[in-house]
Amino acid sequence: MQKHFAALILTALSFALTVSAQILAAPVNTPTLIQTFMVNTRFAPCLQAAGNYDGAPVNVATCGNFNGPEKTWTVVKGGGVEGTTPNNGPITQIRVFGDKCLDVPNGNNVNGNKLQIWTCYDGNQNQLWRVNGDARITWANHNKCLDLTDGNLRDPVVRMQIWDCNNDGHQVWNAIPPRP
Repeated sequence: MQKHFAALILTALSFALTVSAQILAAPVNTPTLIQTFMVNTRFAPCLQAAGNYDGAPVNVATCGNFNGPEKTWTVVKGGGVEGTTPNNGPITQIRVFGDKCLDVPNGNNVNGNKLQIWTCYDGNQNQLWRVNGDARITWANHNKCLDLTDGNLRDPVVRMQIWDCNNDGHQVWNAIPPRP
């Protein structure tokens, strides 16, 4: 009976962790998901890179038609690192423009550190993330989440930051496939 109950729990959990499971099944450094990340589907702001250069700010801005290389992110398992835990998704890099990664500047772990993109390097701890089953994107091994600064959906462009993971809605991301 206990085995049957455990199997049911695992089945339910697998549905909740669909994104993580798809990433986990892929070999290291394999692109597994190409997504547009939206922080609030009602207002449709998307995660976007301000340009295709090292140090370009990462913002949330109006999605428009949801297309465009600046808002199409590829989740790549590993980033040169293997690892996962029962409660979090596998370690990934989150790439844009093919060779730029979501990056924590200088690895500074302080709340409010504004994010950027930087050329991807395998094993770079500043570029390792987990796309979790609870719809949060966490900086791997730091308990910091991708966070909409001040929960601001009023301004047309808002810089992204890291912040201690919590239950605020401005750390919850909807991953949607790019639209044709």
